[in-house]
Amino acid sequence: MSRKLRFFKDQINKDGIMSSHTTLQPEIDLEDLEIQLAEHEHELIEMNSNSDKLRQSYNELLEFKIVLQKVSSRLTDLEATLDAGLRHCNKALASVGDHLSDWMNMSINEFFENVKSHDLAKSEILNIINIRPTNIVEIFSIIECCDTRFSDEELTEIVEIVKRTLPPPPEDANGVEATKSNGEECGEQMETN
Repeated sequence: MSRKLRFFKDQINKDGIMSSHTTLQPEIDLEDLEIQLAEHEHELIEMNSNSDKLRQSYNELLEFKIVLQKVSSRLTDLEATLDAGLRHCNKALASVGDHLSDWMNMSINEFFENVKSHDLAKSEILNIINIRPTNIVEIFSIIECCDTRFSDEELTEIVEIVKRTLPPPPEDANGVEATKSNGEECGEQMETN
């Protein structure tokens, strides 16, 4: 480009054509102008590229902000629903607990009334309530001198009173009654093998 401009300048000078503006303007080096133009063009390209990146980042952040606002409002709604559900469950559990406590008290009172006729110590009665034996063999580990103090019929009657008045013994995580001893569990496992 500078060559073309120099060529035109030389041709103008050869022909003696004078411009009215040439006397007022100082001599400009076209090569320096081209270098400056290239630098400015490079800066402009870089600025446009940065502007595009900033615009894209801004749009992504704006999208994230909108998503977060919607998720936040949804989570707030869910939290309120969960709080209401938990309050309802707590009330229901308290009510069930009260009924269960009343039922257990009635069961224990009925058990006491039914075993009064048998000569059992308080500790033996408490152990029977805690262990809740389901057969005569289990009673032998609870009642001292069981075979001399009670007949088989009386022991069977005590087992029947336990079954009739008390809830079944709790089960552990494997579904085995918590009152079974390790020996009984091992014996059952050996039989199944």
